[in-house]
Amino acid sequence: PPTIHWDKKNSPRTACLIEWCKVNQDARFKIFSDSAKDVNEEGCACQQMTTQKNVYLQQLAAAIFENDEDLKVRKYFKDHPLAFMKPIQGCYFSLCRKYNEINVQLGQTGAGLSFEAISGNEKMKSILGM
Repeated sequence: PPTIHWDKKNSPRTACLIEWCKVNQDARFKIFSDSAKDVNEEGCACQQMTTQKNVYLQQLAAAIFENDEDLKVRKYFKDHPLAFMKPIQGCYFSLCRKYNEINVQLGQTGAGLSFEAISGNEKMKSILGM
């Protein structure tokens, strides 16, 4: 199987993952939320949704890899689509962790600021790796 990279020259994959999650918010929540925690907080009975979760992950994988720039990745995805679900989850949780770390570093100083305002501030730019 090909190694799936998400950063640098492969950032179109990351961008596609993020865009799909923005457009498909209900599916994103069902795939990536801590459903047991959410159910407990709501006081409901826990239900398994593994099948539905896998369907959403397959849709996300198709959105990312069906037209991948790397022909080997595209072919491997066509032959083994289920092999791509775990890398997607890993990338998503890695992005969430980075997002939370940056928010802690920015603190309240970045709250409500536009991208332009943040990119004009040298300290904030260094935190964001810009």
